[in-house]
Amino acid sequence: MSTAWQYHIPLAIVAAAVAAYFMLRAWTFGVARPIASVVALGGGIYAGYQTFLHANTILEALSFKPEQITTLGFSILAGLVVFLILRKIGHSLANRMFSPESVLGKFVAGPIGAVLSLIPALLVVAALSLGLRAESAIKELKHIQSASKAYALGSSNPLPTPPIVRMRDALEGIPGASEFLDQFDLIGPPAPRNLAALVLLSGNFELYKKLNRSAAGEIYRHPRVKPLLEDRDLQRLIRNRMFLRLLRHEEILRVAELPALKNQLSSLDLTTLLEQILES
Repeated sequence: MSTAWQYHIPLAIVAAAVAAYFMLRAWTFGVARPIASVVALGGGIYAGYQTFLHANTILEALSFKPEQITTLGFSILAGLVVFLILRKIGHSLANRMFSPESVLGKFVAGPIGAVLSLIPALLVVAALSLGLRAESAIKELKHIQSASKAYALGSSNPLPTPPIVRMRDALEGIPGASEFLDQFDLIGPPAPRNLAALVLLSGNFELYKKLNRSAAGEIYRHPRVKPLLEDRDLQRLIRNRMFLRLLRHEEILRVAELPALKNQLSSLDLTTLLEQILES
C-alpha cells in the first residue's frame, strides 16, 4: 500500500463518520438545527481569525496590554462567544420555523432531512480540512526549522516528516480537493506556505545552495523573491517562531499571488524535495 493511501483511509473514515452522524440526527430531529450549528461554527471561526489578526489593537482599545493575555487565547474566546450567540439564535429560529408540527418541519426530517444533511456535513468536512491544512502548515515550518538546525550541526539522521503533513499532502492529492479548499483557505494554501518555507530555509546557506540547484532554484532567483530573503520583519517572525503571522505576512501573500510564481509554488513538492536533500 502506498504512503498516500495509508493517509487516505483515515480521511475517508472521518468524512464517512461526519456524514453518518448528520444523516442520523437529521432523520430523527430534522436538519434545521445542524445547519444552524454549522453556520454558527463558521461565524465563530471567522470571528476568531479576525480577532487574531487585530488582537493587539482590540486589546489596547480595551485597556489591556498585549502581554497580559495571549492573542491566541483571546481570539479563541472571541470565536467561542460568537459561536454560542449565533448558535442560540439559529436554534431558536429553527425551533420556531421548523418544529415537527409545522408544515416545513415535515420536510426537514426523515429521508428528506437525511439527504439535506449532507450539505452541513460537507461544510464540516471542509472546515476540518481547512483546520488540517492550517495546523500542518505551522507544524511543517516548525519541522523545517528544526531539520535545518540539525543539518547545520552535521546530523546524519534526517528528522521524519510529521504525519499531519503527510496527511495534508494525501488530502491535496485527491483530485479537485486542493483547488476547492484554496477558495476558502486563509492560512495554508500551497503557494504562500511553500514561499514561507523557502524563505525560512534560505537561512541555512548549505541548504540554500542545494535548493538553488533544484526545482526551487527558479523561484529563489525571481527578482521579487530575493528581497524577501533579507526582509528583517520576516526574519524576526522566523526567529521568534511566529509562523502563523509569517504565513499571513502581506509580502508573502503578495509575492505568492504573482502569476509567474503562483503555479510554480503551488506545484512544488517541498516535502519530497527536502527529504531528498536532507538524505543526500
